[in-house]
Amino acid sequence: MQELFATIEGSNVSTWLRESNTIWAYPLVLTLHTVGLALLVGANTTLDLRLEKVFNVMNNRFGIYADIENVANASTVISVLTRVPGTDVSTSSGTVTLPFGTPGTLTTPRQIRIGGRWSF
Repeated sequence: MQELFATIEGSNVSTWLRESNTIWAYPLVLTLHTVGLALLVGANTTLDLRLEKVFNVMNNRFGIYADIENVANASTVISVLTRVPGTDVSTSSGTVTLPFGTPGTLTTPRQIRIGGRWSF
């Protein structure tokens, strides 16, 4: 394993990344890594947003904010069932077997939190 790490460390890309005079080398690699993972396993569609307005009154700061979680209301799969051949679930109409790979957990639906802050 050490030989693999030494090979990677000595590669032209690693040398360029380590010794480059530009500040864009590392951000470029991070961006390419993120895009590559999105293409390989799917993009992360969950987006959170915060809107905030701050008011300065004398020596106090007042702020009002709204946190919006899962703006697009995406139902991104977080986990899948990994029991083989399946998982038995009891329902009102009887027992149902969910097959291997069935989505187990999804992201929470859109939520909005409104609040305020007072800094003194």
